[in-house]
Amino acid sequence: NTLPLLEFENTMKEKVTSEKFAGTPSIFMFYRGNWCPFCMAQIKEMVVHHEALADRNINTVFISSQPHGFSENLAKKYPLDFQFLVDVNGEVAKRLHIFDLNGLPFGFQFFGFKSDTIMPTIIITDSNEQIVYVNQTDNYRVRPEPTALLKVIDENV
Repeated sequence: NTLPLLEFENTMKEKVTSEKFAGTPSIFMFYRGNWCPFCMAQIKEMVVHHEALADRNINTVFISSQPHGFSENLAKKYPLDFQFLVDVNGEVAKRLHIFDLNGLPFGFQFFGFKSDTIMPTIIITDSNEQIVYVNQTDNYRVRPEPTALLKVIDENV
């Protein structure tokens, strides 16, 4: 399938669509938020493999429905050529059926996070926006390793 047109916002609240990444293979990594230790570990692992991704000319796009400031903090923490985007109100997650209604653990709302979140999902597209890989889970603890993603890229992109 072809990746549908998806609309996000960057950390400056400017509209960004998935068309921005057309013409280059991309990894779209939907994560729950800065509060999730599994998500932060996965992002940190992707940072470790940054050079391998850059060598393959891969867009690496991290997407969460958390407030913009939290995504901006990650962008500052990892000032690489990664994109940190916001799925406002989980609209893209709803379209992709990865929206997690009231998925935020109790108590994190007090730190400014919304109660709804996204189930961790990875979509890899080739330069023609054809989807070559999807990892969609209902178990937020299970994530593919970056080396597995690189293998998918090497075999399909």
